[in-house]
Amino acid sequence: MGNNELMIRDAKKFTDEELKQYADEHVLYELSMLHETAALLAAYQFQGPYSEAVYNALLESFLVHARNLVDFLYKESEFGGARTTDVVVEDYLLVPNQLQALVPVTQLLRDTKIRADKQVSHLTTNRATEYIAENKGLAYLQVYADILLAFKSVANFLSSQKVSDRFFGIIDDHYVKVLPGIKIGAILKLKPSFHPHDQLETDCVHPERSEGSSLPQ
Repeated sequence: MGNNELMIRDAKKFTDEELKQYADEHVLYELSMLHETAALLAAYQFQGPYSEAVYNALLESFLVHARNLVDFLYKESEFGGARTTDVVVEDYLLVPNQLQALVPVTQLLRDTKIRADKQVSHLTTNRATEYIAENKGLAYLQVYADILLAFKSVANFLSSQKVSDRFFGIIDDHYVKVLPGIKIGAILKLKPSFHPHDQLETDCVHPERSEGSSLPQ
């Protein structure tokens, strides 16, 4: 079965093996890109004529991947329910409709989803008023931390028939190696081409606020 055929089907009709394949290919991709864009933003230096455009592109990419993961974790329970083609964390539970362990969505993650919807994905009046007029800064390291905490909180409730050992391992790896750095305002240094199959390096880089940047203090 090709990827296109898999993608247009009702997610609730996926087999356990198809869900496992989807998580390995797509959910881990979103997580890896969240890691990469957060790390690149943390180390970013405003130099050269295109530095602001590149920074904006990185920030918008981070927002899109963060929004996708927030939807995966909370769309069914917090954001009006998933469509039949949406793959959400409920599809991976050991016991259907049992998600007590998932930590409540933080206000920061709510705001991040709204910002991605209104400021990045669509041209709306909200974009011109609420989000452009406000401080454009985004506490992206804390967004990343909140998403990691959400994944970790629900990991023990996911079915091993639907989630691979590698998926569990990467969630644990991010939680153990990345989260402590985020809490002190640092993030793990990226490999040249970080991939979900790789292990994370343990060296940290500490972001220094550059003029015009919106790094957390």
